[in-house]
Amino acid sequence: MSSMRSVLQIILVVGLTLWVFSNDVWGEHLVKLDKDKDSGTVFYYDKDTVKRASGKVQVWETIYWGGEELSKRVELLGKMSVEGNQKLSYSKYLIEVNCREKTFGYRVYIDYDEKGGVLNLDKPSEKVLNIVPNTNIDTLKKIVCW
Repeated sequence: MSSMRSVLQIILVVGLTLWVFSNDVWGEHLVKLDKDKDSGTVFYYDKDTVKRASGKVQVWETIYWGGEELSKRVELLGKMSVEGNQKLSYSKYLIEVNCREKTFGYRVYIDYDEKGGVLNLDKPSEKVLNIVPNTNIDTLKKIVCW
C-alpha cells in the first residue's frame, strides 16, 4: 500500500512539474498582490491558473524575493541541502484556498534561480492553515473566491 502511495506521489509531482513548465513556456499573467516595503519582496498570483471546484480554489503564487526575506529563504534552502541555494531569485507556490472555511494550504513549492532553472521542488504536507486577515493570502482569497 505504501509503495502505491509513493508511486502516486511521484506521478503527482511529475504532473505538477510539467504543468508549471508549460505555464512558463506559454507565459504567465501575473497580477501583483503586494510588495513588502521593508524587504522589497513582491507577491503575484497567476490569474490564468485559477481553478475552482467544490468551494475550493487552486492558484499559483509567484514571489520575487528581496532583502531579509531573500536571506531567510536562502538560509532555509541551505538547511534543506538545496544545491545552488545562493542563486535563488523567485519561488512559485501552488496554493489551495477553501473559500467557505477561510483556510488554505500550500500544495507545491518550487524555487528558481536567476535564469529560471529549478533549484528545489517540494510537496509539503496537506496541512490546513487559517487565513489571517490583512495578509497576502487574505487578499488572494478576496480576489479568487466569489
